[in-house]
Amino acid sequence: MKRILLFVALLSATTATSQTFSDNFDAYTSTTFIGNTPEWTTWSGQGGGADDMYVSSGIGANSPSNYLYFLGQGAGGPVDIVKDFGAEHNLGQFDLDFMLKVDAGKNAYFNLQRNSTIGQVWALDFNFNADGSFELNNQDDGILLTGNYSQDVYFELNLQVNLSTNVWELFIDGTSQGSFANSNNQIASLNLFPIQNSAYSIDDFSYTVTPYTLQNLNLAMLQIEPNAILAGQNKAPTFTVRNLGVETITSFLVEFSYNGAIITEDITGVNIPSLATYSFDFSSGHTLVSGSNNMTATILSVNGMNGDDDSSDDSKVLTIDPVTPALGKMVVGEEGTGTWCGWCPRGAVNMDIMSNQFDGFWAGIAVHNGDPMTVANYDTGIGALIGGYPSSLVDRGTEIDPSAMQTDFLERIVIAPTATLEAGAAFNPVNRWLEVSMTANFVSPATNGYRMAIVLTEDSVTGDDSGYAQANYYSNSADLIDPAGFNWIDLPSTVPAADMKYDHVARGIFPSFDGVSMFPSTVNPGDAHTLNTYMTVPADWNVDEMHIVGLLIDPQGRIDNAGYASFNDALQNGFVLSTDEVEGELINPVFSMFPNPATNSTTISVTTSKSENVTLSVYDFAGNKIVARDLGVVSGNNSATFSTASLAKGIYAVELTVGNKTEVKKLVVQ
Repeated sequence: MKRILLFVALLSATTATSQTFSDNFDAYTSTTFIGNTPEWTTWSGQGGGADDMYVSSGIGANSPSNYLYFLGQGAGGPVDIVKDFGAEHNLGQFDLDFMLKVDAGKNAYFNLQRNSTIGQVWALDFNFNADGSFELNNQDDGILLTGNYSQDVYFELNLQVNLSTNVWELFIDGTSQGSFANSNNQIASLNLFPIQNSAYSIDDFSYTVTPYTLQNLNLAMLQIEPNAILAGQNKAPTFTVRNLGVETITSFLVEFSYNGAIITEDITGVNIPSLATYSFDFSSGHTLVSGSNNMTATILSVNGMNGDDDSSDDSKVLTIDPVTPALGKMVVGEEGTGTWCGWCPRGAVNMDIMSNQFDGFWAGIAVHNGDPMTVANYDTGIGALIGGYPSSLVDRGTEIDPSAMQTDFLERIVIAPTATLEAGAAFNPVNRWLEVSMTANFVSPATNGYRMAIVLTEDSVTGDDSGYAQANYYSNSADLIDPAGFNWIDLPSTVPAADMKYDHVARGIFPSFDGVSMFPSTVNPGDAHTLNTYMTVPADWNVDEMHIVGLLIDPQGRIDNAGYASFNDALQNGFVLSTDEVEGELINPVFSMFPNPATNSTTISVTTSKSENVTLSVYDFAGNKIVARDLGVVSGNNSATFSTASLAKGIYAVELTVGNKTEVKKLVVQ
């Protein structure tokens, strides 16, 4: 993946001079609305309105005699003050400095806006929390920096940003709290908004913008994105460079080093004009290892030259301390969704993000409601735990928005599981008879309070009727970018069924949402227990797009661990016949058989709500039809005895067709 983003610097690289502003608020009277002054405004742009505030005066100032005091009312605001920096700064040095005091037990929030039009992109959020901790973050990058500060006393907050090379560094009372790269490497204004429980003071405010002088040939390394969070993940990193020279860049050589490995990549055939940025993925990945290690990217040559005119910005170092998953751990995300739900595309996008980011550690299940993909018992189970759509449960924890799944995932992935789960399967493509096994291999002691369930999911599900059309409230409203690259804002308010493919769709859960209690009173490490289930796979299900998910549910109802396998991987593992005598069907049964196993005969019982024709077929396990019988038209409760005396001992498939519904069950003859 390669992409060019062109930012036109609003400050001339050769003629602009430094821009400095300072305000200690002492020039104003205490009856002055700060939004009515020449240098300050409000979010609404109207001074003296509900979002404006008076300048404060008295002992609360850091330097006599005035200051600004922000107090959040209710859920936050209404005060909403803006300091515009005069331009969209994306080149040169930007320094922001002021004195900040957060009242004891309170918090402070403010942000930097990326664009001159406020409300479009929050470049950086500052959260000074009531417990004395702080974090800097934004929606695109997540948490960028954390630390601690002292409450109820003024301290100097100084943010130093090299916008040319994308180095952001925070200082408190002159001590660096750390540096980071910001994907929103542009600053246009400061927004001071007291959120709920906010109470803070600001005094002695200043900022300075120092322009950058372009070299003739200079390519700077701006950012490293490892694209991996967990130890053990192997992903290709993404690098972003910027042309800080006059000459257009057409080729360059990059060296990447991590954990003792050094890789070089020659980037050719590009056209990066002056001041443009260029992002590219390395062609080979790297495996993250546990512990804190440096990841370094260095530009070695530019346009065939050895280096460039400024070597100081050729390298970028990122310290990586990945999350280490517990051995054998798999986390489950269940999302309540429906085609009728206009906000549910947000769930689909975040489910895809999680699947892409945490492949091998994440099992996503989309549980549909009120549309043709609904599985009644699964929908009922999820519905009892959520209050609306879309909503998500990670390992059946607290209901969350789908956009928050990563946080809960990272909390769960480090918890050691009680057992690891492995899926197995056997499939007869002739009659589409599927046998599924899920084996729990216990690594810790357990009790019979644990339960097991098996889920089938399918990707790329389509349908012709209108029930497969997706409502889309993001249409012409708000950005919602799918990992596949399309934006839901560009799609119609109802996306036609012909244009929709649904992933992670729950197709069935056995035996129930809560699972089955199948373990002895005491389970020891090293013990293995297997759950079996069977079904006829409907003809319109694509087995190549299916996954088998096993759920180990603890006595409190949380998912302890999961097994997750593609249909083909489960076939490779093979079907394991359970010795725990727990089995059943993944879908609502058409008929039942008793006894099973059978010696001389078994009785087949069927219940119909109307008069329907019934046919019986029996197959050996090689798929050969050995019995075919038309049972005629039946209605209500009916039963027929089928002789097994002439059958050899073994496993058979009994297929019963009632009207247009067909089901196959396993019959054991002994």
